[in-house]
Amino acid sequence: MGFAATELAIAQFVNKAKIAKGVSKAKLEDFRRDIGISYMINVDLPLVLHPLAVNERKIIQNVDAVRKKRNDVVHEGAAVSKEEALFAINAASDLFKLLKERAAGAEAPIPPSHRSQS
Repeated sequence: MGFAATELAIAQFVNKAKIAKGVSKAKLEDFRRDIGISYMINVDLPLVLHPLAVNERKIIQNVDAVRKKRNDVVHEGAAVSKEEALFAINAASDLFKLLKERAAGAEAPIPPSHRSQS
């Protein structure tokens, strides 16, 4: 599976958001090897993309599932079915769309239960 493009997109998006919030590029580079893709997917992305709509949370969960499968393939020699490959392609595509939308300034829709009642 070509997970490298997904990892790169996540890292660039997250780092750009951190820099915009005042984190220095030098500090990000200092910790680059210490922060794994699992942390970026499961901690950084939800934090940077907050608030998340239900479908956006599902996109992140799907990307994490692909990451886990990729690890099984690389470290244990697991096979990948056609369905799993298509799932991975769709998960990456959905993530790229989400990051592109959010980079353009779109925010997650606020569910009716969380809207202010003013």
